[in-house]
Amino acid sequence: MKKLTLIATIAICIYSLESCKKDNTGGSSNNNTVTKTKTQLLTANTWRYKAQFFGIANQKLDDFSSTMDACWWDNTLVFNTNGTFVLNEGADRCTGEPASYSGSWVFSSDQTKLTTTSTHDTTQYTIRLLDDNNMELSSFDNSGSIPWEAKDVYIKK
Repeated sequence: MKKLTLIATIAICIYSLESCKKDNTGGSSNNNTVTKTKTQLLTANTWRYKAQFFGIANQKLDDFSSTMDACWWDNTLVFNTNGTFVLNEGADRCTGEPASYSGSWVFSSDQTKLTTTSTHDTTQYTIRLLDDNNMELSSFDNSGSIPWEAKDVYIKK
């Protein structure tokens, strides 16, 4: 009987010691989510064009995706950590467009705006959404009598 009691006591001690060990995540069962910077979110993916909305600024925008040429849908956009970007036209190239073009990008100091500069133009975008899988950028034109907004939607490729 003493032998059975000794074995049971040892088993309980071993079980108790095992349950006190820290797990591989540092011993905490809390969710230690790391928040990514906007640069990390922007540069982590190849972005594919998904949709375009257009309308009077700060009002409901209309989806113009169905009116766009098919050549837009395989375009990809890559932002690099060194402040450059490359837009690839894909296999279905739009007429008169090069296979790809590149330029530079920079965030505003509060990282709510993204400015891109290429041989085509310089455009400032307001960042509507930027996460691991989605990016929405709006550009505005206030030069005419009616200010307009174009919102480009991209998804992770």
